[in-house]
Amino acid sequence: LTAIEFYKKAISLCESNNIMKGLDIFYTGLGQSYYESGQFEEADKYIKKALEYFIKYQNSWGRAIAEGYAALLARDKNDIAGYQHHLSTGEYYANKLKNPYSMALIERIKQLDNT
Repeated sequence: LTAIEFYKKAISLCESNNIMKGLDIFYTGLGQSYYESGQFEEADKYIKKALEYFIKYQNSWGRAIAEGYAALLARDKNDIAGYQHHLSTGEYYANKLKNPYSMALIERIKQLDNT
């Protein structure tokens, strides 16, 4: 099975058992997997869904990753305001939680502005 299939299975199990905790992370992973495989419309759909769950349940853990990919998707669409908003929000959550992966992701995205 691929990462996309695993994330879909996890989401399906959570939703069918009415488990909301963790859906934000699974949707982020699914969106990230679609983005990395070049399927940007699908990535956008699932990253937006992840952000809805992060906001609804006020979860901070992992949000920087979703915000980072939302920034990349906005950048790809030349949505400068959206890009700056998601990058700034992602940086806030990465620094708040001091998660090395999230911090590195946000820094890599910021470096794109210098290329």
